[in-house]
Amino acid sequence: MEKHLTEDDIDNLTSKIIYSYFEEGKEGCDNHDFYSNIRDEFKGKYQFYHLDRISDKILKALCYIYIRKTNHRNAFDQELCSYLYYWLGDKIYPMVHDQTVFSIIINMIYQELYRTNMFTTCTPLHENIDENTFIRYKLLFDYSKDHENIKLNTLNPNTTCDEHYKEVIDKYVNTYKDVYSSCYISYEKKYDCEKIFSLFGNKNHSELMSYSCKKQQTHTLDTLERGKSHHRGNELPAIRDSEGNFRSVFHRALEKNLQPETPAASYLNSGSRIQHKVDNALPPPMEETAEGSSSKSIVGSIVPVLGVSSISLLLYKVTGYIIKTHKIIIFI
Repeated sequence: MEKHLTEDDIDNLTSKIIYSYFEEGKEGCDNHDFYSNIRDEFKGKYQFYHLDRISDKILKALCYIYIRKTNHRNAFDQELCSYLYYWLGDKIYPMVHDQTVFSIIINMIYQELYRTNMFTTCTPLHENIDENTFIRYKLLFDYSKDHENIKLNTLNPNTTCDEHYKEVIDKYVNTYKDVYSSCYISYEKKYDCEKIFSLFGNKNHSELMSYSCKKQQTHTLDTLERGKSHHRGNELPAIRDSEGNFRSVFHRALEKNLQPETPAASYLNSGSRIQHKVDNALPPPMEETAEGSSSKSIVGSIVPVLGVSSISLLLYKVTGYIIKTHKIIIFI
């Protein structure tokens, strides 16, 4: 059955669920040495990197895995250690942007954990890793946990997704393609290829590089309003009638003075008659009339004289009247 995948579906991916446990963290470790020691390091030695801003979040995450290990000593899920490493790196690297500093901080955190009853249950996955490589490794680790969810979600070829879900798939697939090509096609020695691709076991590489969904455009309220505004911009100009209501210039002219049975040619064949009628039909000077009466005089006087064939000229003149500070020049 076809689906429409959204940002909410991202939160249901396996890696996102596990990371959410670290995001939420646990309370109750304040009396342990690792808790106070790491907090003091962040507020002292590493204050320059503003790690004190994320200190509480990191300490609660460490408390979560400490309590988890304590309560499940014989059934502790070792996979949580990998999640912890990538979760910590994802929080710390964007703040330090320095390979050496990052490695020192990560080692300090794990050294503090070693002093607890966790001992060496969890260790850093990579030594002295640069930021770009870390980002790629984390994406591949997450993909190794999420690709089954993505496969099930995109089985139907008509499945659509919003920009957020598509971005996740594209990042996973493109990173996998790039690292796989580097390792097994161009044979560059940029990555720990065997270790990284062991995460995927015997999964089909072609399949892992093929997941996709059709991006469905979402029309926002702002887009719809712009469409309405454009439509309104193409409407005929309007003037106010005697009752104070706005009517389009075209309908106003038809209702008041237009006489369809009068042949337009009869006026056009006599230049002197046209000149005479126009001279008599011109409205009084603008400064002596109110805005509403001027509009009525113009439409009511000129339309019978010029006839049906000159409605375009009328619209041009009246529009000019409305726009150009209420001044009218009629050229015959």
